[in-house]
Amino acid sequence: EVISAITYQIIPADTQYAEVPLAAVSSIYQRKGVGRLLYIELRKRLQNIGVRTIFCWGDTESEGFWLKQSFVSIGEVDTKGRARRLPIKADIRRALCFPGGSTLMVSHLNKDNSTNPVEPLKLSSLLKPLEKSLPSAIVQNQ
Repeated sequence: EVISAITYQIIPADTQYAEVPLAAVSSIYQRKGVGRLLYIELRKRLQNIGVRTIFCWGDTESEGFWLKQSFVSIGEVDTKGRARRLPIKADIRRALCFPGGSTLMVSHLNKDNSTNPVEPLKLSSLLKPLEKSLPSAIVQNQ
């Protein structure tokens, strides 16, 4: 059973930029910290290879999540996928996906917003309520 997924691309124009075109968490695991853990791990890995800025696309369901992860809205895309006057370089803009009806959001990475959790989360603590339905290999790794 897949409970969450996140994809990214390093923007070819400049390896200091990355985009998250897709991030999803199964509805029964939402609001339990799974998405946050997934994003923290991705952010850490991207920082380790020199990425300094991450773009993502927020919609009515996900924008609140991205705002909590230190993203800010910088532009809108209409339902036909047209964006106007985005405050980003043309070569970066050409490399981005443009999902219709979404908001372009950005987060700038630095040492201050690296993983600095007040209370570290463990995947095992998030999965315990559903432990019986998980494959034994996943449960054993807890």
